[in-house]
Amino acid sequence: MPLGESTFSIVAVVTCKGLRAERKSLKMSEHEARVFCFGPCGLEATWRLRNTIGGTMRMFVLLSRYQKPLDEVNRSLPQHSQWVQRQYESGRFLVSGRREPPIGGIIVARASSEQELREVLTTDPFQQKGLAEYEVFAFDATDFPKRSSAFDTFASKPLGEPHGVGDGGPHAHK
Repeated sequence: MPLGESTFSIVAVVTCKGLRAERKSLKMSEHEARVFCFGPCGLEATWRLRNTIGGTMRMFVLLSRYQKPLDEVNRSLPQHSQWVQRQYESGRFLVSGRREPPIGGIIVARASSEQELREVLTTDPFQQKGLAEYEVFAFDATDFPKRSSAFDTFASKPLGEPHGVGDGGPHAHK
């Protein structure tokens, strides 16, 4: 099965020109499942894709708090930035940045479960070196009254595996 392809159950009722889709199990990518669900009509119905292998994709806000002095944290910033870049490349992170005042950071991420996300966090050099601890908050990204189409674009792309070590890039968490 290609990367990002799985079996999804579309748990929604979508009607479009008399067609009805309800609890269909199909082998397709998450993006294809969304297209199937919304189709050419562009309906914005309440829906949820359930990956029958890995569970529902969930959204999270991560709050980190530095556990060491800022100068010590900053010495490990290049390694942490590379780790953050790999998470962007995998499609796991949407946005990140340092808190003001610089007491930690904030990340908006997605994963199939909180446990999966916590496993990813154990690979962060900041956490491995005891420089930061994370609080994890799950939330449902509802589409009422309206949400950004940029979010829908982000959420429709399948998660991938990180490709090599990045250089910190434009999305690096600082």
